[in-house]
Amino acid sequence: MKGSLKSRLINLITIALLAAAAVGIILLIRPADGKKHHTGGGLTVSVVIECSDLTEEKNYKRLAQPVKDSGLLDGGATLAEGTVSLADGATAMDALREICDETHLPLDIERSSVNGITDYVSGIGGLHAGDCTKRSGWVYYLDGSEPDIGLEQCAVSDGSELVVRYIVY
Repeated sequence: MKGSLKSRLINLITIALLAAAAVGIILLIRPADGKKHHTGGGLTVSVVIECSDLTEEKNYKRLAQPVKDSGLLDGGATLAEGTVSLADGATAMDALREICDETHLPLDIERSSVNGITDYVSGIGGLHAGDCTKRSGWVYYLDGSEPDIGLEQCAVSDGSELVVRYIVY
């Protein structure tokens, strides 16, 4: 009987140690603050999605009524802003998708092949190309310049700054 009690005690200690190890691993994988942290071997990219052209009265007046009614612009011209962590080899499209996922903004992409651009952002958060004028839509800037390739082909590097802007021509 003594051997049986000792065996159970060893089993309980083993289970407790395994449980403690599992909790430790979970805490290492998911930080207590709930934020994603850059852990090396990847990239961090800052992303801003904004539509400051629509804050001008003449443009806001021309904006499609469903967008005005949606409340999308109630928080101002910046729809999303943050830093995302991506794998090495990521593109500007990966960064945009990640920030939209994190902020729960719907992202509408049109597949096409015009002048080497294969993916076109047709809408973010319910704001689509043409919702203000026929010549309004989404453009992007990487590190302050406007690339002449699509988001899907544009590689980002660690520390890149991506700005996706709704413009009215």
